[in-house]
Amino acid sequence: MLCKDTYKTLIRVKLVVSISEDRVPTGISGLDPLIEGGFPKGSLILLAGNPGTGKTIFGFQFLCKGATEYGEKGIYVSFAEGRETLIRNISKILKVKPEDCPITNEEMCRILDFTTVTERGISAVLDMILNEIHSFKPKRLVIDSFSAMAQAFKERIDARIILHTLLGKIVRQMGCTTILIAEVPTGEERIGTNIEEFVADGVFVLRKRKIDGRLLREIEIAKLRGTKIDQTTHLFTLHEGFHVFPSYASRFPQKFKKFNPIPDTETHFSSGSEELDEFLGGGYRKGTTNLIELAADVPIHITAPLIATTFVNFVCQGKGAIGIPTLRFSAEQVKEHVVPLAEEDAIRKYSRIISIGFLHGEDLNSPFISVNGRDAVKDFDRVLTMVNREFGEPMFVFVGLDTMECFYGLDQSVKALSFAASVTSKGNGLTIFASFPEVKLTNMASIMSDAHIRVENINGTIVMYGIKPKTGLHHLEIETFKGYPLPKLTPIV
Repeated sequence: MLCKDTYKTLIRVKLVVSISEDRVPTGISGLDPLIEGGFPKGSLILLAGNPGTGKTIFGFQFLCKGATEYGEKGIYVSFAEGRETLIRNISKILKVKPEDCPITNEEMCRILDFTTVTERGISAVLDMILNEIHSFKPKRLVIDSFSAMAQAFKERIDARIILHTLLGKIVRQMGCTTILIAEVPTGEERIGTNIEEFVADGVFVLRKRKIDGRLLREIEIAKLRGTKIDQTTHLFTLHEGFHVFPSYASRFPQKFKKFNPIPDTETHFSSGSEELDEFLGGGYRKGTTNLIELAADVPIHITAPLIATTFVNFVCQGKGAIGIPTLRFSAEQVKEHVVPLAEEDAIRKYSRIISIGFLHGEDLNSPFISVNGRDAVKDFDRVLTMVNREFGEPMFVFVGLDTMECFYGLDQSVKALSFAASVTSKGNGLTIFASFPEVKLTNMASIMSDAHIRVENINGTIVMYGIKPKTGLHHLEIETFKGYPLPKLTPIV
């Protein structure tokens, strides 16, 4: 059982600070908007997860941001890793030198290293923690981990007493918002000692899993006292710190600005987005055919900029761009995403939107032309030949595979797509196919394509990854700070 000295320490700490319902910003990017602005002030938060899920990074970011952005002192109590190791690891994540890491500023942050504690010394350790809290008066406290701390107790009842008395009452009533880290053994769902979650005001669970061999990270907000939680599970990344991704929300500029094109290189066409170019390994390789496959529940408005930016980037550089929209994207929506971004003369001169079965005439001064939809190869040959006389090479060709399959059927579409891919290769141009799961052409188009990208909706968050060549998962959202929609990609690591 606990020694008498420890009980005396628990008793002598005056419980004079009442619990405030004010919120404490977590310092975790993207999390506060999901929990009404932060943790309840003075609350006890249980942070649980398997090894390697990011618990320590979460805890350090909570302290570092508290010190640097909100002027709140913090204490990090470690039973798992030594002080120097912790500073070195967190410095790498924050991309600063160890001596510049906020956690080394002892006026604002303290690290209590108890990695060598034993059962015999646990009472002294508790005294030290309480004394440090009483003298330093921190507003933030992280204990990493309670699982390791509890192992030093001979009886489980001791851990329960400390959890209930030390953390459940004393720390909370002193107005110190506390994160209690608990280990979840790999392959198990049990959290810590099974008692922490009943005392805690909030429970957050970190998980990592694989999708086709690709790492995915999830945070579950299992409970948080006095807080309305609209969605319990969100994706996150440890790329340049702990960042929680919000659910998808449609974004459009209030006022569109003209597109600023990105020059092509000798070997690659720019997608029109620097971040997408980086994802693609420098852009789309010249002379290639590429497939973008969209899951059925992916909003079309978030994927449209993936195509529109490339389309407009060609047009603004005086290169021809041809598009057969998908059935999910009307001509009016094409206008909405393309026309405001480029000069009217450039749109009219260098772009063509093709309608199948709806006659617009063949006025090359108009961006809209039509084909009758009877013979796919003949229609493609006529359009490409006609437009090539105006544009020259190289050209960008976009094809909605659902539209092709609907009007031409499977066999004719395969022949036409093969023809388009061969023209692209010979003319050193670029072709992009867009498809959906229900489209039978998808598998054949993947075989024809040099690159295959898939976009999915996971827990309301849009992710993108390469199937060919294989890449990790990236969070996809749309930025509008330049005055037009641009894809923003963040790796999930």
